[in-house]
Amino acid sequence: MGRLRDLTGNKYGRLTVIGIDHKVRAKYGSYIYWRCKCVCGNTTVVRRDHLVRGEIKSCGCWHDEATILHSTTHGQTKTKLYYVWNSMRTRCSNKNSASYKNYGGRGIKVCSEWNSHFEPFYKWAIAAGIGKNYLLIESIMTECIVLKTVIGQLLMNKL
Repeated sequence: MGRLRDLTGNKYGRLTVIGIDHKVRAKYGSYIYWRCKCVCGNTTVVRRDHLVRGEIKSCGCWHDEATILHSTTHGQTKTKLYYVWNSMRTRCSNKNSASYKNYGGRGIKVCSEWNSHFEPFYKWAIAAGIGKNYLLIESIMTECIVLKTVIGQLLMNKL
């Protein structure tokens, strides 16, 4: 059996080896555990073979960041504009909605581009300059949803 190779200072993914933590004897040999410092500031203890083979690359923070990164699509879910978009779709397609009879019940539909994804609606609203204003969804024709700002009405109410 060879000598113990010192991994102190080596980097494995986001982990930098600080030093040896402990050894565990097993039926067919022993395992060496190393204390490592992650780039996020946490310390963790990792088995040597898991470090060297690249099975462990962080303290767990990378998994959390990757989950957020992969599950976030547009980051607008809690905005007023997203609420307006989702409400528009609900009124036009959900028969259980209280407003369905005034929209979907009359044959009013949201175009397929807007209905399937929020991003095209968001881009349109921003380009039209109404993305941050309060919006009112009003039906004009049975095939179209028209958005108009209520700023004029708000100004008239203030005067």
